[in-house]
Amino acid sequence: MEQEYLEYRQASLKGKLHIAKRFTKFYFKHFRPITVLEQKDLEKAKRTYNGFTFFGALTLGYMSFRWRRMRVSMVEAHETAKNVSQFSAMHVLNDGMMAFMGFTFGNLIAVDYIYKRRIYIVERLHFEKMQNFNRYTYNPNEDGKLAEEYPFEEYITLKDKDIVEDRIHPREVEEEKEYMRQKMEQIEKEYKDKKRDL
Repeated sequence: MEQEYLEYRQASLKGKLHIAKRFTKFYFKHFRPITVLEQKDLEKAKRTYNGFTFFGALTLGYMSFRWRRMRVSMVEAHETAKNVSQFSAMHVLNDGMMAFMGFTFGNLIAVDYIYKRRIYIVERLHFEKMQNFNRYTYNPNEDGKLAEEYPFEEYITLKDKDIVEDRIHPREVEEEKEYMRQKMEQIEKEYKDKKRDL
């Protein structure tokens, strides 16, 4: 797992996008979640992907349309060609091509975003491959419900409860709070020392 992530970090932009696209394609089509967190993250990733691609296509398509409308409105009446429609086939095709470009950009951003935030899935898949564990035949509960915690939690770095806790209370925020607390204590101590000297 470390090797794959290292390859991702060292790869060129094209290589990173290729790795991320390959993972996202597998993640959406073939991945079977066995915990509640994995299921929620899969649904969230699909919504994220749809949002990025839809927003990209809509934005560039609309910008192309507005740019054309602005250009046409700036042309004076005697300069315009007769019987030219704003919605000719070429204009609509141009808007469609821009929308497709927006979709592509949204797609590339979304797959990279999803890969970086689902690295714990990559770790679990590598562990399962080494242990010859098949998640497609695994049934966590008799009633068919998903497990609350990953069955091999003691062997992996990122446990479900730790991931949820880190999302609620990010480590960076806690570290920043601790740093600010220490800084305030230091300033207060210096102030008291100066006050004592006076």
